[in-house]
Amino acid sequence: MNDEAYSSPVTAPKIERINIPFLDIAVTPLTARQTAEIVTSSTGRQLLLNHNLHSAYLHEVDDKFRALYSLANWIVIDGTPIRWLASRRSHRFRSAYRTGSTDWIAALPRCQVKRRLFIFGATLESNEAAVENLRRALPDWTIEGLNGYVSEESALTSITAFRPDIVLVGLGMPRQERFLLAHLHELPEAIYATVGGAIDYVAGVTRLSPRWLARFGLEWLWRLANQPRRLAYRYLIEPIKLFGLVAARTARVRRLIESKDSGSRVE
Repeated sequence: MNDEAYSSPVTAPKIERINIPFLDIAVTPLTARQTAEIVTSSTGRQLLLNHNLHSAYLHEVDDKFRALYSLANWIVIDGTPIRWLASRRSHRFRSAYRTGSTDWIAALPRCQVKRRLFIFGATLESNEAAVENLRRALPDWTIEGLNGYVSEESALTSITAFRPDIVLVGLGMPRQERFLLAHLHELPEAIYATVGGAIDYVAGVTRLSPRWLARFGLEWLWRLANQPRRLAYRYLIEPIKLFGLVAARTARVRRLIESKDSGSRVE
């Protein structure tokens, strides 16, 4: 990616970041309403990303994934473990917010604005259904979409021709992040939000977990029960691997500090 071609935001509300050294990530504590207001009121080429344990794992092992996150304007909390760690880290945000993509998308009608929205991702049927559902929810908006099984060149052409204000990119991790990292400099100025599988939820193809599960941070159990083949590795294996990687990194840093301290004492 050409860093010089990546233009800085025209307007970017400054929201305090919470650094989580244990995972080497940072998050922006925003509610769904705050996120929707930022997305609909900001201008320029900007990035709204999110963090959960899956993204934290990819952030640890994927250089390109980590590179895109270094460019993000906002990184909302999309996972209960990340919310808990953020709450522990900052006294100001003892009740740090968990904001999934479906949460802030559902809050868009409350913003009282007209915008041009492009939805990129999911299957053709799911994308078309999501477009129609959001057109009903946002009757004053201009909304188009493109499924996630086209070439990147076709996607670039369609997004550019549409002249969007907001683009939802739902290609799944890490494909959506790699797409944006490779093409952000040539995409039109807009707010680009990675939304993973949220397009399927907006379309009604995938059912959201019951609200009572969300209150206890157990949505992952619902998803795992409904899509065990796709999500078993992510929910049951990745967290263990992430813990091992973080523990190894922490041990390396500790040894480095100890070696420097011992060298200083020798001198």
